[in-house]
Amino acid sequence: MEMVEMIRCSLSKDPKKSGETRYVPAEIFQMWRFLMERVHQMHIKDPRLSMWVAEEFYAPTHDKEPAEAVIEIRFRYLDIGEVGRIVTRYFPESEFDFIFEKFRKHFPDQTRMEEMTRRRGFYLSGASAKALIAKGG
Repeated sequence: MEMVEMIRCSLSKDPKKSGETRYVPAEIFQMWRFLMERVHQMHIKDPRLSMWVAEEFYAPTHDKEPAEAVIEIRFRYLDIGEVGRIVTRYFPESEFDFIFEKFRKHFPDQTRMEEMTRRRGFYLSGASAKALIAKGG
């Protein structure tokens, strides 16, 4: 079963506003946070660690907090003269088109996003995440 340790947080230009939801793999969260805060002058609020699981492995439970649908995008990023590297990012399904369009603007016209895949999964919280972690996936 594929699971990703995931941090859910809010991102905003204005520290007084609630912001937009973001899902960031735990392994890159500190780097991402640095870029958002120092380079883009954004504010990160309410980071919460849990798990993302692909839809094919998800079993609904009766948690107080429902699972949140999250889209995984994976593609090979090619710049002129490069072999390419795999990029994986996660976006809330409810705001996917809006946020993905913002994300896409980070890539200059001379770059290519090849072999793009889109996969639905769920950010689990509460008992669902604890049960998966206890089972070891």
